[in-house]
Amino acid sequence: MARPTLTIEVTQNEACDTMTLADTTADYGGGTVTTASVQEVVVVVNNKSTGTYFTYTFTVSSNVITAATASIDGGTAVSILSELSTTAWPFITDVNELDLWATYTDFTQPEFADAVIQIEYTITRTTATAYSYTTSKCEMVTCEICCCISKMFAELDPTCACGSKATQNAINADTMLQVAFAAADMGDVTKAVEALTKAQFYCDCGCGC
Repeated sequence: MARPTLTIEVTQNEACDTMTLADTTADYGGGTVTTASVQEVVVVVNNKSTGTYFTYTFTVSSNVITAATASIDGGTAVSILSELSTTAWPFITDVNELDLWATYTDFTQPEFADAVIQIEYTITRTTATAYSYTTSKCEMVTCEICCCISKMFAELDPTCACGSKATQNAINADTMLQVAFAAADMGDVTKAVEALTKAQFYCDCGCGC
């Protein structure tokens, strides 16, 4: 059985209040593994900065979602099927992406805030020739910290010495944020969390972002 190269695309919106997920797998492998053969899709959104996570579980039949549930930290799952914007699967970029922080009547996700987010995406078939494949992606939510760092630099006095505390705090915060981005890109979640936390420490200046 050919193994698919499972890939996802995660996009943060300009309003900084959600992320969307799209399945960008170019080749499902053919044979047994096709989009029509997938019976279950699980999306886990893991906030590595807080240790909380939430899970979407979709039952799929011939590319149509027939059941959908959501849960937080492995708790009781609630149905969200009737509130999905579409029941088509796969989730396709600019067509039917999955809104990870969509609003549901009986389910509320943890707050969308600055954090290191790891998203796991699993497709499964349980009958006949069974299979299960997973991919993951590490993303950064940095709306607040980016705003704060911009204000820190904007408020620097050009006539002040380069070694001033305000200047060093701004430089340190920006440097730690870049370290966090680089670590996330390389999949080093622990380092990304540590660097983002350090950037927030330097940026704890009451900037009002």
